[in-house]
Amino acid sequence: MKLGSLCGAADSVAPQPLSFQRQASACLGALRSCPAHGVKAVCGKRNKMEDMYAVQPNFCDIPLASDTLHFFGVYDGHGGCQAAEHCAKRLHHHLSRSIATACGYSIADGNQLMQAPEADGSQVDWSISSSLMQSAFVKTDAEFANDGCAAMVGSTALVALVGTRKVWLANCGDSRAVLCRAGKAIQLTDDHKPEREDEAERVEKAGGQVLYWNGHRVMGVLAMSRAIGDHGLRPYIIPEPEVSVVCRTEDDDFLLLASDGLWDVMANQEATNLCIRCIKRAREKGASRNAAVRIAASVLTKAAIDRGSKDNVTVVIVDLRNDRPGAGGAAAPAPSDVGGVVDAAPGRANSANGVGGAVTAPAPGAIPERMCTGWVEG
Repeated sequence: MKLGSLCGAADSVAPQPLSFQRQASACLGALRSCPAHGVKAVCGKRNKMEDMYAVQPNFCDIPLASDTLHFFGVYDGHGGCQAAEHCAKRLHHHLSRSIATACGYSIADGNQLMQAPEADGSQVDWSISSSLMQSAFVKTDAEFANDGCAAMVGSTALVALVGTRKVWLANCGDSRAVLCRAGKAIQLTDDHKPEREDEAERVEKAGGQVLYWNGHRVMGVLAMSRAIGDHGLRPYIIPEPEVSVVCRTEDDDFLLLASDGLWDVMANQEATNLCIRCIKRAREKGASRNAAVRIAASVLTKAAIDRGSKDNVTVVIVDLRNDRPGAGGAAAPAPSDVGGVVDAAPGRANSANGVGGAVTAPAPGAIPERMCTGWVEG
């Protein structure tokens, strides 16, 4: 089963051409500030942490639509943390370059953007965003091929671009995105499991097999059918994501992205209900929106471990209620609300509060690299 657009009739309307705007640190979030969000990642009962995440507030501005897209990613590694770490560092980079190129900007050395001459290709029609996201995944995978461990190490990749009107999702592997709309859990991505009929058929057409060995596995080895990395299992394991787009409504509450460490032990609606209760209780006690979703993310990871999850657990929650379509954006979160550490010295690793990574401001004219990545708790 493929999960396509949830926009309904809105998809029949010709989309407005949108352009990518160059961003300096001074104009980050000028059009829309990032919605409140919380991240929690725990090693759980595993010996090592292989999950990673990436958050890029104000990923790119779309002036003609008076909107800003925000980037959220969850990466669940297997066989080692190298592939997940590579995705967290590089996938958003390839996506930003793909968007910039599609919008008619040339990329110079140092990741600088230079305005291209006006032409038909100088603006991007977001009906092709599926191709842009797929291209970013494939380029990330091809780049990882240069790593000596790429044959046996891989990672899922679940990415959401959140705007005030739409949410774009790209999924490769068995991490999952769930939308809470009017209290109901709506699964937005379909897990790439070998037992999925269409995935099993694709693997077999490529000359592979799905064998049952402690669960369904491609060639009896991997318990998912798509991933970044795992080049030793090509062409059966592929890096191409399935992409879907969701039109936001007034009933949307939050977006929940998580690795399978959560979904292995908790149903979609159960996780949604627990998240609703946590946010409501935290808000009633005076917590900010950012604090409330951080608390909810922590409670979900703890609940998964208490339920017996044997995997790493990573949860990202994006509060959509303070960023409704047509409404003004919420105040930008303080540095402590971003989930990482603001560091004026690019490249310096930080581990405050257990988070590895940094949030840095881009140089004037550069593609924004404002990101937090990392893992939390051993």
